[in-house]
Amino acid sequence: MNSKDINKHIIKSSSSIRDAMNQLNDLGADGVLFIINNENQLIGSLTDGDIRRGLLNEVSIEELVTQIYHSNPRFVRSEENNVSILKSYRNLDLKIVPVVNGENQITDIINFNKQFSFLPVDVVIMAGGKGTRLLPLTEELPKPLLCVGDQPIIDHLMNRLSFFGVKNIVVSVNHFGDQIIKHLKSKESNFNLKIITEKFPMGTIGSISLIDSYNNDSIVVCNADLLTDVDYEDFYLDFINSKADLSVLTIPYNVAIPYGVLESDNGFIKEFKEKPNYVHDVNGGIYLIKKDALKEIPKDKSYSASDFIADLIHKNYKVRSYSHKGYWLDIGRPDDYKKAQTEINLFK
Repeated sequence: MNSKDINKHIIKSSSSIRDAMNQLNDLGADGVLFIINNENQLIGSLTDGDIRRGLLNEVSIEELVTQIYHSNPRFVRSEENNVSILKSYRNLDLKIVPVVNGENQITDIINFNKQFSFLPVDVVIMAGGKGTRLLPLTEELPKPLLCVGDQPIIDHLMNRLSFFGVKNIVVSVNHFGDQIIKHLKSKESNFNLKIITEKFPMGTIGSISLIDSYNNDSIVVCNADLLTDVDYEDFYLDFINSKADLSVLTIPYNVAIPYGVLESDNGFIKEFKEKPNYVHDVNGGIYLIKKDALKEIPKDKSYSASDFIADLIHKNYKVRSYSHKGYWLDIGRPDDYKKAQTEINLFK
């Protein structure tokens, strides 16, 4: 939430109940106020229900808000991992939760109608590909800027990340990188955004080596040409609970064989399957990685995510798969792009 919207939910402890009523009226359906003291520290919360109970107890609206406020507000701390706490707050049907720093000062406010979670991850978006298979659509435009509906592909991706409370994003660019940079800088957002430029094509994960530092210990790496409704919170919790070093998001891929398949043993048929259908887990192009594992990515060379996965397995890192059964589309070909236009409501 931006600072202007945060301030709409904050009221001083020296304010009157009348002031609070006016402020709550302006907030409408998002009517929750957070009371702060002279040191700007959170000391309580106030809703329409608190005011109604106060009026029933014959408290004057000219009295201070501290006469009727809730003195034990629920909150989360910005420096802690709050994902499970936020999940419990959602189960309690809370709508608005403040985020406080070590001094109990409000630094952010989470509105569950607009933001589902507050994930402690950095995200790296790989947006440097040429999009050759999408020619002529990508003749003068990078693939991440192709519009699906009324927004570029990369905007759909970043909107979903914002919904899960991601704050720190690095975008890696190369081909037509100036266009992507111009687009990102023209947009107003709450992201702490950094852009890195590959001097040469560095593969699907090699440009990670250009990033000097991170704000979190868990890093999401994703391709910029994906449209998906993935639950990043569930993905993150599975990653943390499994204590994995790398988790690969997978999607089911059906392989239909249009012939009868024989299973034999020493020339004798043991089983016959007519036109069977097999389901395999395939790489979905989204990864969760422990920061310490990123040191295995070589410096200043082209390096693929496939090689990274294989190398971590070979070096006995803990590599996990996370199966995504929802919507997922890799916009790699013109037919995929056309399909995305008709399925926009499935991932927004």
